[in-house]
Amino acid sequence: MNKLIFLIIFLLFAVSCFSSDLSELRKKADEGGVIAQFNLGWMYANGKEVTKDLKEAEKWYKKSADGGYGLAKISLRDLYAEIGELYATGKEFEKNPAESEKYFRKSAQDGNLTAQCNLGKILSERKARKQDLKEASQWLLKAAKNGDKNAQFNLGEMYYFGEGVQADAASAAEWFLKAARNGHVKAQFKIGNMFAEGKGVEKNCEEAEKWLMQASQQGFPDAQCKLGEMFYFGDGIKQDYQKAAKWLLKAGENDQSEAQFHLGKMYSEGLGVSRDYEQSCFWYLLARANGDELAGKSIEILEKKMTFQQIQRSHNSAQSWLSQRSRSN
Repeated sequence: MNKLIFLIIFLLFAVSCFSSDLSELRKKADEGGVIAQFNLGWMYANGKEVTKDLKEAEKWYKKSADGGYGLAKISLRDLYAEIGELYATGKEFEKNPAESEKYFRKSAQDGNLTAQCNLGKILSERKARKQDLKEASQWLLKAAKNGDKNAQFNLGEMYYFGEGVQADAASAAEWFLKAARNGHVKAQFKIGNMFAEGKGVEKNCEEAEKWLMQASQQGFPDAQCKLGEMFYFGDGIKQDYQKAAKWLLKAGENDQSEAQFHLGKMYSEGLGVSRDYEQSCFWYLLARANGDELAGKSIEILEKKMTFQQIQRSHNSAQSWLSQRSRSN
């Protein structure tokens, strides 16, 4: 749809604008010509023949929209969403949460799904007033019903935690599933967990594995860890230490502390991998650095079985890994 609108805009612009110079276009716009006003707005919005200026674009789009030009109304709605995002991130305008909310609200009221989702998210995160949470759920519902996967996920979160709506695991699962089918990786993880636990849905380990696998393949560390744990413990699926090691390793490399702890144990006992005390100690050290309290005790026990050189190599490797990770972040 956006590509089609852009093509229509471009053709209109080419016919009515390129055939005349900028001063003539401004004259027509000042005289109230809605197409000229729209084209001038488009030029400022995209930096064509003029310096990009979204506030000037807003001014001319609004004049054209107020004159009844349909494409200007659509473009103004989407421009409001863009400006709201820029105020939220501070990329082109100074960061201003109040202005961001104002522009998202304008866009949301005119039906922009992204703005509806963003406005709902802003209101849900505020949490200071119950009416904010209630309004958040209303905006998210509008966007979610129209297929916005982020809104579907955020609405699922509200039902899951009972924020702005009555807690309802079944409704949470319904919206998580919709978002998951639309490719939302966190929703895939959430619904996978819910199928694994039988929360809000009937327990179904095949469905759990399917959704956790999809999230894992997209690189989501918590899903990789959960999937690895299912293979490790044989939780509703056939126990497979090699598959467990594969997914826990991916999660561990993504700094997931639970996975790092499991890897420490697997290397210590030779489960799905060759027994390797140095590797075991390495993963336990990473888990401890990420706040896993049990890892510290495991290190104490493990180091009694290791030589000084092995211990030193493990600590050096862990320190190097943590330093590199810190620099990359």
